Amino acid sequence: MITSKPKASTLLSITLFSVPMLGMGVYGFSYLLENPEWYHYAMAVIGTPVGAGLLLRQLVSYKTITVGKKKLILNYLVKGKATSYLLKDIDYWKESIVKTASGTYKETEIKLTEKIKLTISKQEYSNYDKVVSYLRKNYLKKGVNC
Repeated sequence: MITSKPKASTLLSITLFSVPMLGMGVYGFSYLLENPEWYHYAMAVIGTPVGAGLLLRQLVSYKTITVGKKKLILNYLVKGKATSYLLKDIDYWKESIVKTASGTYKETEIKLTEKIKLTISKQEYSNYDKVVSYLRKNYLKKGVNC
């Protein structure tokens, strides 16, 4: 079974951006009571929603993907339960490759029959190459432009 989850570097980069944004928002709110200036309003209004939104989005969308034995198992952190799908239920899967100045960006989209679309990328998820090679080996007919 192949397990793919978000890389620590991805989680760290989002956290390193979100925590200072939240800090900026709290700082802005704390000075609004004492000495309200226009930049305190800006810091409070911009920092708090951006920081909180990114952290909440990351918590809600954090998932572990397990592929193997003709199954795809999604385990969401917030839901606390695993959802299992048979790989024969895949409508299609496709890998998109975009060449950029800094390298190559690879992303795979898996569309299940239950109208669930799963997207994983090489830069964000571990074992990306193993998941794609498993799909190519076992489900090449359902691949689009493979």
